[in-house]
Amino acid sequence: MPRTEQSRRVGWKAFTLTALGFVGGGGGAVYFGLEFMLQGGTGDSGWVLVSILLVACIVAAGGLAAVFLGKARKALKRERDFNTAVLETIGALVVVLDRDGRIVRFNRACELTTGYSSAEAQGQYLWDNLLPAEQVKPVKAVFAQLRAGQFPNQHENEWVTKSSARRLIAWTNTALPGANGDIEYVIGTGIDVTECRRAEKEIRKLNEELEVRVRVRTAQLEDANRELEAFSYSVSHDLRAPLHRISGLADLLRPEAGEAIELERQRYLAAIVESATEMRTLIDNLLAFSQLSRQPIHRQDIATTSLVRETLNSLLREEPDRRLDIAVGELPVCQADAALLKQVWINLIANALKYTRHQPAPVIEIGSREENNELVFFVKDNGAGFDMRHADRLFGVFQRLHRAEDFEGTGIGLANVRRIIQRHGGRTWAEGCVNQGATFYFSLPKSA
Repeated sequence: MPRTEQSRRVGWKAFTLTALGFVGGGGGAVYFGLEFMLQGGTGDSGWVLVSILLVACIVAAGGLAAVFLGKARKALKRERDFNTAVLETIGALVVVLDRDGRIVRFNRACELTTGYSSAEAQGQYLWDNLLPAEQVKPVKAVFAQLRAGQFPNQHENEWVTKSSARRLIAWTNTALPGANGDIEYVIGTGIDVTECRRAEKEIRKLNEELEVRVRVRTAQLEDANRELEAFSYSVSHDLRAPLHRISGLADLLRPEAGEAIELERQRYLAAIVESATEMRTLIDNLLAFSQLSRQPIHRQDIATTSLVRETLNSLLREEPDRRLDIAVGELPVCQADAALLKQVWINLIANALKYTRHQPAPVIEIGSREENNELVFFVKDNGAGFDMRHADRLFGVFQRLHRAEDFEGTGIGLANVRRIIQRHGGRTWAEGCVNQGATFYFSLPKSA
């Protein structure tokens, strides 16, 4: 064989031995390969040099690979440690199950909730300790579906703790497929909703009890209203007859008596007639008040300015000689029952006229403003006014803050105002000061 060919074969043989020795980790083979190249007896120093260079390159590449591999392993470990720290510190329960239902991972939140350690749980089937008996069969059926590629994304079930307590867990599930595409693992992320569901149950129970109590109280209120209506009917009809007789007999006695009886007795007869008339008026007002709650409301657009001016003109005809300074602002259109709203204006304007009677320069102002979703109307006067400490009594039935000798009335007009406005969904209130006047307000919801 020619010398050159022999050297080439010797060189490749030496290189192969050396490379195999490096890759396989055999230091002896590396040494033997280098020794063979250097002392192979070929005398061809060129091939020996080439072989040494090739081996050096392989050694360098292997060293770089080892460095990169080490760095990759460290990075992988850091990532794994980070994920483990997140998994263990997160507040939610995290459990990883294999396709057969065995526990692969059981985080710290699971341990705190159940009382089982991760070591106790891992390797156990989910239904071995954690599920109540009645839920084992349905959960096994779910895992049977898992093998067919199906698994519920969300569900709730109970877990049994080590102390035999039950906790309701709301789960969100993620299925992880394996290399062949079949589901291999299921990651369940859960929240303990035991207290939340318990609170919801208590709220539902309270609501049901409240509804029952409301129905009972409503029935009681309806009964009371019926009794009040029956009483009002009785007062209106049964007491009117004797009042009419008293008044009639007193009237008959007065002309017959003439001058034959003393003036004192005539005053007594006059007092009887006046009292009977007052009682009849009270009865009529009480009956009207009781009927307000039963009177249907027919809402329509009301030209408020026109209604107020019409009411003013009607009331002023009864006092043609009075000099009054009355200002009526531009009042907005509102939605209300025309007849009932007219009663409101009659009562408020009549009060202003009455309580400014002793004022030498009476002033009455009627206006409005808008507040949020309400139209607010008011009647203001500079009359007798009232003490704000007693403002809560103003809108009560038969409540009066002034003596009957000073100002006539039955004390039911403002009660009618409040009831009418309340039935329209509005409010009533008043402001005043003794001898400095008063302002009465009512509000109505704005038109839709």
